[in-house]
Amino acid sequence: MNKETYLLMESYMRSCMEDSAHDQEHIYCVLYNALDIAKTE
Repeated sequence: MNKETYLLMESYMRSCMEDSAHDQEHIYCVLYNALDIAKTE
């Protein structure tokens, strides 16, 4: 994935956040956990 695509996806993610329980920090926490799990699966 290139940087431009990443920035577009991040911008879209931020525009969809309406719930304070699923803020940017939560999204990145889930992403990094999923990437760690994917390394071993």
